[in-house]
Amino acid sequence: MGVAIEIQSGDPAFDALPGAVSQWLEASSVSLALGEDQARGYRAATTPGVALREHTQAIEAAVYFDADLSSALDIWLRAPLPDGSLFNSFAPLAPVTPIAPVAPPNTAVASTSLSSAVAAASPAATFSTPSTALNCGWYFDDAIRSLRLRRDALEADSESRAVQAVHRAWQASGDTAAMQARLPVLERALSHLWKHPARWSHELDLPKRDFTLDSWPVAFGSPSNGSAHMSTHAGGARQFPQWCVHPGDAAHLFAACRDLGAMHEAAGNTNLVDKWRERAAHIEAQINSVGWNGAFYSHQIHVTPVRVRGVDEARQLGACNLVAINAGVASQEQCASILREYTRRRELNLETSFCEWWSVQPPFPAAAFDIEPGVGPNGGCWPQIGGELALAALRHGFENYGVETLRRYYDLAVKPRRTFPWYAPDGTPPRAAFNPNVSSDDFSISAFAASETQGTDANGHLGAAHEYSWDGRNAPSHDPAGAASMLRALIEGVCGVRDLGVAFSRLELAPRWPATGQASARVEVSYAANPAYVSYRWALEGGRMTLDYECKAKHVDLHILLPRGNTPERVALNGRTHEYALVTIEKSKYVDITTERKRGTVAITLK
Repeated sequence: MGVAIEIQSGDPAFDALPGAVSQWLEASSVSLALGEDQARGYRAATTPGVALREHTQAIEAAVYFDADLSSALDIWLRAPLPDGSLFNSFAPLAPVTPIAPVAPPNTAVASTSLSSAVAAASPAATFSTPSTALNCGWYFDDAIRSLRLRRDALEADSESRAVQAVHRAWQASGDTAAMQARLPVLERALSHLWKHPARWSHELDLPKRDFTLDSWPVAFGSPSNGSAHMSTHAGGARQFPQWCVHPGDAAHLFAACRDLGAMHEAAGNTNLVDKWRERAAHIEAQINSVGWNGAFYSHQIHVTPVRVRGVDEARQLGACNLVAINAGVASQEQCASILREYTRRRELNLETSFCEWWSVQPPFPAAAFDIEPGVGPNGGCWPQIGGELALAALRHGFENYGVETLRRYYDLAVKPRRTFPWYAPDGTPPRAAFNPNVSSDDFSISAFAASETQGTDANGHLGAAHEYSWDGRNAPSHDPAGAASMLRALIEGVCGVRDLGVAFSRLELAPRWPATGQASARVEVSYAANPAYVSYRWALEGGRMTLDYECKAKHVDLHILLPRGNTPERVALNGRTHEYALVTIEKSKYVDITTERKRGTVAITLK
């Protein structure tokens, strides 16, 4: 994998991250031969095969290193279920013992083209029987492509993530024709949510799911026997689902509706643009109406009344809050409230948790989900969440907090060149947490990469040299989702390079280097699938700050952070005094300039 990002700032916390992430992505990638075609995807450290959830998270970083962003997505898009919904994982087909009820005949369409997949799917068909199989894990064996596709029905955000991933791949490639070919499948996939009895709450007019740990597919125990179990991982049916609305699902759906509207607009489908924008606006209003508790978003909004002993759910701070911020659902006032809550809880938990990247805090008692507090999705610390936190802080006036988060990740993962999906609150990685006799020093990316294979074992797992489990206790040390999340925070947050169009046709350039304490920085960012690029040199010397930039954008929104305590005395673009807006975000001040110039020098005299 090549590195399409170069950062020279003098601080290894920023300069070394792109190279480390590129290496981890390569170690997490898998290539499949599908007849005459090839598919390339990214697998998580905690799942067999390739899961849509983790693959789409990895794409946030892969856009800079990998020109093939769509072949794995097309595996799901070319085999929609009859109601338009999508499978959310795949693995090479191999003889296995069934782990869930086999779906009805013609559940999926083994197709070589997206258009034929759309034509073969029956709009009138429904996927599951509400009384018996709402939350079981269905699978389909695609003999043509030699794949097993599976739907973990506890996940209610799969279609939203697929739309977002196709939009991001389109941004990076600029291939509008390819994007347009996928639109009919995406349209039906997202539309099915409003009709599906297990995925839409008509009471709250928002997407719903069974009671899970934040967005992780781990279900609360059945009230019939009071036990807790992870139903889809064991293949069991949930006969008594505890329905909830999860703010993270709503935030993903909001972003997906917005992205689908943008893609329809580019494809000339003007009749569908307003439909999806209006749906996005409605979802935003609804989740803020029912999900906001005055300080942050509730972990779950119960549609089915349920009592959980041993924890006050009203106090639980879930990762969904950061998803809501970065999706654009939360206002600036709400963002600041959430970020202050994170900083407050970090201070309160300094002696018991090495970081505040919790899946949920405080965690549930072990009896609720059959998972000990501080383990994995029940209060474990996830770099993926840390990256979301860093990006949220950098964009919303807590820049120093975001920078500090990235520096902590450097010490934790980049410097030792190993990153795990989650850590226990005391800082131990999954293997050490479950195996006290194993030292955390026994993990290195080279050792794990060397033992990976492209084959499959008897269970159809990719990489037969490793056994994967949901909790990561056997996870290799190259977590793609967390690494991608941190890299996004660096590129869009610190470097401030954010694509608002397609192939950087419209660019937000918001360098936030004053928050790092560095005196200068050189940044180059480009996509692997498109020659579009952004490069700049930033410097702060005495009372003068300069930004020399070059890009291919037709429209550039400059949003330049000023050093704390300074205001601009004069702002010039290419040597001439230029109009600007002085924008205040919390205690931070930005100089905002809009221009059509593809290259320029901004000089700000400070006072």
